[in-house]
Amino acid sequence: MPQADPPPADVLAYSDAPVRRRAPLWWRLALTLACLYLPYAWVVMGALPWRDYRLTWIKMWPILPGLTAGLAVIPRGSNAMELAAMGAMTAVVAGAFVALAARSRRWVPIPTVLALILSIVNSWFAYAIYRA
Repeated sequence: MPQADPPPADVLAYSDAPVRRRAPLWWRLALTLACLYLPYAWVVMGALPWRDYRLTWIKMWPILPGLTAGLAVIPRGSNAMELAAMGAMTAVVAGAFVALAARSRRWVPIPTVLALILSIVNSWFAYAIYRA
């Protein structure tokens, strides 16, 4: 009588449990900053003519997320004071969103979506000011 072959060994039974890969920190931070700055892409991508006025707005792109703070400064103040307020507000907002996104993988969607929503609203105001 022929003997039955032993059952095949389960090779994967000897391996460790699969390691869950989490998104690297730089990816989470880049995603948050992209959501903060990409709504202002109309400055570059728009079909408007390239003039000095548009180039000024392109130079202001790094501080555009703080536009509402620049509007809150004394309306008849100097441009330097308004730009300084915009830069300070941008640093605070970007720092807060990046710090929240860096906490853990679970926290990433909250500041990222919030940054995107606030940046879209702020971009609408900026576009209205640009077109005025």
